[in-house]
Amino acid sequence: MTHALKGPNDRQRLGAVGETLAADELLRRGCVNIIRNVRTPHGQIDLIAYDGNEMIFVEVKTRRSHCYGGAAAAITPRVKLRLINSAREYLLLTGSEDIPWRIDVVCVTLAGAAPQIEIFQNAVSESDAFG
Repeated sequence: MTHALKGPNDRQRLGAVGETLAADELLRRGCVNIIRNVRTPHGQIDLIAYDGNEMIFVEVKTRRSHCYGGAAAAITPRVKLRLINSAREYLLLTGSEDIPWRIDVVCVTLAGAAPQIEIFQNAVSESDAFG
């Protein structure tokens, strides 16, 4: 599978594959109304879905291996702040401020025969914005 991801837009293709796998896994787990690649003034939200009455903002990190800490290592304080600000902006722009919400991170690793998909619920909280 990873051999098909070589070329000039390698990172974009890798990200798209990861987002598709993440969306499929969220659907399998019962999430609905998945929206992909929503842009806000603070950055892009990879996926937005509903888990029951809770809105989920999903950051997808896709890697080819576990080297360098794997996908989870890419969730830096700067990324957390961008996710929080993007989620807040989306809620404000859509008039959804009163809806319960959370930020999950889906880590997709494409090493081996089958992709590994890990979902970290509430991986980023609003308190992360303050340090």
